[in-house]
Amino acid sequence: MEKSFCVIVMGIDIAKDSFEVAVLPGDTRWDGAPGTQTLDALVHRCETLHPDLIVCEATGGYELRVVSALGRPACPSR
Repeated sequence: MEKSFCVIVMGIDIAKDSFEVAVLPGDTRWDGAPGTQTLDALVHRCETLHPDLIVCEATGGYELRVVSALGRPACPSR
């Protein structure tokens, strides 16, 4: 019997006033503004989806709040 596995990758494109998230495989996408409630919701989704890897596009320091929020143990940000 052949074993199969699925790697879940979350990609985040971060801009000054917003961020866009896509999760592969699948068609899960959403966006938000980097406020406290939205970042908490992002972390909650991360904890729910259990991605194997989170990739963030660094943009002029705007990524720091997002990466900091994802620095919790349940979120494997690199």
